[in-house]
Amino acid sequence: MDMTDEGDRTTFFGIIAAATILQSAVAPTVGEVVTDPATLLDFMVFFKLIAVLVAIFLLPESKGFSLRAGAGGVAPETTSDMSYWECCKRLVQDPTSRTVLILVLVSSAVTRGTADVSGQYNKNVFGMTSRLRATFTLIGVASGLFCNLVLLKLMKTRLSTKRQVLISMSAGMVSVFLNLVARSLGPLYVATALTGLTSLLGTFVNVLKVNVAQTSGMPAGAVVGLFESASELMALVGPPFFTAKKMAALERRMREEIHGQLSSLWLRLQIVEEKMMIETAAGPEADRIDVAGDLVLPGSAMSAVVPSTVADAKGRKGDIAARTPVFEPHVGEMEEEDQDEEPIPFAETVWNVVLVLGSTGAGWIDLCLTMLLAVGSIMLQFLFVFVLVSEEFLGGNFGAEIAAARTWRASIAHDAKYRDLSGTSLASRVCNGDGSLIQSNEQANLLADINSFLGLPSQEFAVSGLAPGMILSGLCMFLWCMYLCREFRTIWISIEAILQIPRARKTVFSNGRFVAISYFRLGVYLMLRLYRASITACLLWAGQQWLAKTKSITDLILNASALGTILEIDELVFASLLPKKIQAAVYSLEAVKVRYTKAKSQLEGSLIFLGVVAVTLTPIFVWVIPLVDMMQRVKVEFCFGAQNFVVAYNQDSQTTVGLATPSFAVRSENGLSLSERAVLGHTVPTAESTFVGPYDWNLIYFSDDPDSFAQDTVISQASVSAQTTACLDADNWLRRYGPVFTERHMPRFHAAAAMIGRDNATSCAELADKCDDFDSRVLRSVCPRTCDCHLPQANQWFKVPAQGCPDVCREEAATRSQDIQCRDSPVGEDWLSFWDSYPDVMQEHLGVNFSDPNNPVTGAEFVHGIVGFMKTAGCPGLMSVQEEPITRTPWCQGNQLSASLAYICPVSCGCLVENVPDYCPRSCKACGDVANFPANANMASCVEAKQLGICGIPEDAAKYCADTCGICNGTSSASTVCPDGPLPAVFGLGSCADVQAAGWCPLLSFLESSVSLICGRSCGTCT
Repeated sequence: MDMTDEGDRTTFFGIIAAATILQSAVAPTVGEVVTDPATLLDFMVFFKLIAVLVAIFLLPESKGFSLRAGAGGVAPETTSDMSYWECCKRLVQDPTSRTVLILVLVSSAVTRGTADVSGQYNKNVFGMTSRLRATFTLIGVASGLFCNLVLLKLMKTRLSTKRQVLISMSAGMVSVFLNLVARSLGPLYVATALTGLTSLLGTFVNVLKVNVAQTSGMPAGAVVGLFESASELMALVGPPFFTAKKMAALERRMREEIHGQLSSLWLRLQIVEEKMMIETAAGPEADRIDVAGDLVLPGSAMSAVVPSTVADAKGRKGDIAARTPVFEPHVGEMEEEDQDEEPIPFAETVWNVVLVLGSTGAGWIDLCLTMLLAVGSIMLQFLFVFVLVSEEFLGGNFGAEIAAARTWRASIAHDAKYRDLSGTSLASRVCNGDGSLIQSNEQANLLADINSFLGLPSQEFAVSGLAPGMILSGLCMFLWCMYLCREFRTIWISIEAILQIPRARKTVFSNGRFVAISYFRLGVYLMLRLYRASITACLLWAGQQWLAKTKSITDLILNASALGTILEIDELVFASLLPKKIQAAVYSLEAVKVRYTKAKSQLEGSLIFLGVVAVTLTPIFVWVIPLVDMMQRVKVEFCFGAQNFVVAYNQDSQTTVGLATPSFAVRSENGLSLSERAVLGHTVPTAESTFVGPYDWNLIYFSDDPDSFAQDTVISQASVSAQTTACLDADNWLRRYGPVFTERHMPRFHAAAAMIGRDNATSCAELADKCDDFDSRVLRSVCPRTCDCHLPQANQWFKVPAQGCPDVCREEAATRSQDIQCRDSPVGEDWLSFWDSYPDVMQEHLGVNFSDPNNPVTGAEFVHGIVGFMKTAGCPGLMSVQEEPITRTPWCQGNQLSASLAYICPVSCGCLVENVPDYCPRSCKACGDVANFPANANMASCVEAKQLGICGIPEDAAKYCADTCGICNGTSSASTVCPDGPLPAVFGLGSCADVQAAGWCPLLSFLESSVSLICGRSCGTCT
C-alpha cells in the first residue's frame, strides 16, 4: 500500500469511502437497539474496524519493501510470502523484538497503574498528595513514551505496511470489544483490568498507525487524521519540541551530513576512475568492470547481497564475484551544535514580510492584501497600547476609595432603614461578608477583594508579613517581565542577524538564503524593529502598572495572560489572514548564523538579569506596597470600630437617635431571627428548616389590608396593650373568643415561644419562668396572668403596658390594691429580687455593661451602690433615693420599665396624704361609707353592718364601710405614718437614736438630707 502509487491511493480511499457508507447505513439500525451514546460509539468504531480489516486483505504488499539483514549479514525472507501468523511468530521470536514488546507491556501497565493510583478514589482512600500523584503520572508517561518510540523504530523495520495495518486493526477491534465488555461489568476490579488491557492494545495501535503513515508516504494531515484526538497523538510523540530554532539547527546538521556523504562518494568515485584507467591500460582483460562488485556502495541495498570477500563468495551458489575492496573513509559524527554560533531564523510574523516583498512571485491582489494586513496589524497594536496607557483604563488612584469608604460609613452603613429582618446593621453585614446583600454590593466586593489580597480575616486590619496578593502580584509582574524580555531579545537578535547580511543596492536571494540585502529594505526592516521595540516598552510599562493596580487576586493571572495576547497579534494575522504565497516566501527564508563570544554571552546574560530584576522590583516598591497600605486604610474606614448600631434622625426634635443591633457574627452563631424563621416557615418545608414543631408555619400575624399592615408595622407595644380587651392567657382564647380570633392571634403566642427557644410549647405555664426576661414583651402580652400582670405586689419590673402587660390587667391590679394594707412591706424576697435585677435591666436597656461593680467608666459602681443601699434600707430608702438615676423618673410613680413601687411601699411613697396620687394603692385613698347597701344585704347602714361584723371582713369593709371600720387614711394612727428606718452602714452614723443624741437632726434637716427623712420620728420631721 504505497500512497505514491495511483492504484493504491485509489484503492485506499475507496476502502475508506466504502467503510463510511456501510457505517452510515448500519447506524440507524443499531441506534434503535442501543440507547447509550458511549456504547453506540464503540459499536460504530468496532464495525468500521472490521470493514477496514476485511478490505485491507485485498490490498497488495508494499512495493520494494523487505526486512533488513539479520545477524551475520544473511538476508532474511521478505514478508510477501509469509502468512499473517508466520510474520507475527517471526516477530516474537526475535530477541530484540521480544524485549521491546515486554518493555511496552510493562510500561503500559505502569502507565495504567499510575493513572489508577493518581485517581480521585485512591487519593481519598490512601491520602496521596498532589505532588506524589503527579510523580507517579510522570513516571508512567515517561516510560510509556520511551518504549513506544523504541517500538516505533523496531516495527518499521520488521513488518510490511500491510502487516502493520492488519495488526493495528486487529488490536483496535480487540481493544474496542474489551472496552464494551468492561463497561457492562459491575465488579470494579474486573472492569479495571479489562480497561487496562484496552490501554495496552491502544499503545500498539498508536505505534502501528505512525508506521503505516511513514511507510506509505502519507502527508502530515493524513498522519494526524489517523488519530481520534489530539491527546492521543500527544501521548505518543510528546510535546512539540521542534521550535524554529531547533528546526534551523536540524537543517544545518542535515546540510553538513549530506556534504559529508557526498565527500565520501566523491573519494570513492576518484578511486573507481583510477582503477578503470589502470585496467584500461593493462589490456582487454581489464576492460570488463564488475559493476556488481566495484560499484556497490557501503550501506546500500546491494551491499547485503554481493559478498565483500572471496571467502564469502565461495559459500554462495552461482557465479558471484567477490567485491573489490574499496577505500571507505571514516566520517565522524558532527558535533551537536557549535556553541559559538547560533542560527537565527526569521519568525513567522507580519514584521518579516518586508524581507520578501518583491521576490515572492505573488499577484497584485496578494501584495495589496499583504500591505493592508501589515499596516492594519501595526495600527491594531498601536490602538491597544494607546488604550492600555490611558488613565481611564489603568484606573484612578486607589486612595480615592478612602474618601468613598468614609462617606459610605457615615451616611449609609448605620442608617436604620437598611437593617435586615434580624435587625443587623448594614455595616456589620458588609464587613462580615454577608452573601445575601441587596445593597452596598460594590463595597462588599471591594472588601472581599481587599481581604483576599491582604490575607486578612474580616475583623483584622493590619497585615503581618507578606500579603498573598503582594506575592502573586510580584510573580505575575516577574512573568510579564520575562515574557517581554524574550520579545526584546528576539528583536535584538533579529537586528543583529539582519546586520550580518552583506548590503548592496539590490536584494539578492539564493534558495531562500540572503546573498545581499538592499539598503532601503534594511532601513525599513530596522525601522519596523524599532517600532516593535517601542510597542513592547509601552506594553511593559502599562502592563506592570495594570498588574500592580489589580485589586482582585483572582484577576491577576487573567490580566497577565490577556496582556500577552497583544504581542501575538502579528503572528495571528500572519497565520490566519496573510496570502499563501507570502507565507511560503517567509517560510523559505534560511536562518542567519550569528556568532557569540564568551564575553559577549556573559555581558548579555548579566544585563538581562539585572534588567529583569530592576523592572520587577521597581513596580513593587512604587505601586504594590503603597497599594497594600491604602487597602488597609480603606478597610479601616469601612469596618473599624463599632459596627453593631444604627441611627435615625428625628426632624422634630433635631436629635440623632441610636439603637444597638445584634452582631452579624453572633447572629450567624444563634441562627435565624424570628422574622427569618417566619418567612422560611411559609416557604421551606418543615423537614428542611432549622426548627420543628406544630406551629412552625404559623409565626406571621397577617394584617387585613395595606393600611392595617402599615399601622401594624409601626404600632408600639403600649398601643397593643391598650387594645387588649381582657386579661386572659392565650390558653383561654379559644374558650372566650372562638376559633376565628384564636387562629388570627395565635402567631403571637408561637412567636413568644420561638423567641425563647421553646417552639413546641402549647401553654403559658411552659413559659412562666421567662416572664421576667427583658425581651419577653410579647410573652407578657399573650400570657398576662401567668406573668402576674394582674397582681399589685408582684415583681414590679416590666409590669407596665410598654413592656407587654395589658392595660386591662393593670386596672385589675389597681382594683386588687384596695385589698392590701396601706403600709410599707418589710424587706423580703420580692424586694431583694427587684433590686438584684436592677443592674441587668439597665444593662439591657442602655447596652452598657454594669456587671463589673468596680468599673468607674460606666457608672457601675454607683448603680451597685444604690442596689446595696435599697436592699438594706427597705422601703424607707425610697425617701432618700426618690428617683431612678438613669431614667430620672420617680420610683414611686414607675416608668417605662417598672410599675410603681407604691404598691409595696405606700407610706414611703407618700400615699398617706389628703389627695392621694393615682399610683398609690386604693386602700390608701380617702374614703367613706356607701350610701345605699344592696337590697339583699339585710342591713340599711354601716352602723348595723359593723354590729353584724362587717369590719372583720376586709374586702367588704373596704368596699362598703371603710369610714365606719376605720380603714381610711384619715382615721389611721400616727405611729404608722412616721417611723424610724434603719440607717445604712455606709453612712457610718449608727442608728437614728445616735443621730438624735449627737444633735445632728437640725443640721440634717437644714441640708435636706435623706437621713432626716429616714429618722423622721427621732428628728421630728414627721408626726
